[in-house]
Amino acid sequence: MKKISESSFGTHLANAQNLATVLAGFNNYQASMPTASLDYFNQLIASIRAANNASAIGRHELSLATEKRQQLFSRHQQSIKKLLSPIGAAIRSQYGLRSKEAADFSAKLKNMRGKRVGKKTAVMVDGKEQETKSISVSHAGVGTITQHFADMISVIGQLQPAFNPVNKDISMEKLQDTHNNLLTVNNSLASSHAEWIRARLVRDEQYLQLKESVKLIKESVKAQYGLHSTEYTIIKILVI
Repeated sequence: MKKISESSFGTHLANAQNLATVLAGFNNYQASMPTASLDYFNQLIASIRAANNASAIGRHELSLATEKRQQLFSRHQQSIKKLLSPIGAAIRSQYGLRSKEAADFSAKLKNMRGKRVGKKTAVMVDGKEQETKSISVSHAGVGTITQHFADMISVIGQLQPAFNPVNKDISMEKLQDTHNNLLTVNNSLASSHAEWIRARLVRDEQYLQLKESVKLIKESVKAQYGLHSTEYTIIKILVI
């Protein structure tokens, strides 16, 4: 399937509406087949508008979910990035600078800091790369970081004596809350991404049907009114 440019999609849809308006004014237009009829064409335009709106809403929801995930990973006060340093300091303070507990945490920290949550990327749609601009779908890296964080919480929960930081923002309860929020946001983002892709595919498939209908309409007009007719001259220049 040929990639449809987002910047030109609205123009093509507007041209389709113009064609429908012009066609309605032709004297006794007779479609050569049902998919060249004005009723079918108008219904298809309406369906594409609805699908395009669904795609726009899906993209917006995906952007919101991405931003929320970025907050949890690096921007919010309770984000993973901002929690790691205080957790390390609390462990070294409670168990000793050269303790095994501190060494184990340091090893986990290196694994987590080796991964990044991207902000710009692209996705594959029907085998082709599609634009996403500032929407991140780096699921593999995110999943790895989330799992490392879960493992870290599990290790900290097994420490003896029990991990008891003065800073309650890094208490076991708060850390578990952060992890649960991450799981929720990751699932939400995956769902939003799937819905957006689905809406794009539906819209793009209907757009291809529209282009095919336009070809049939032009052939019907040419056959009915003639190659050099005013009717055919009007519609043949419309690019959809």
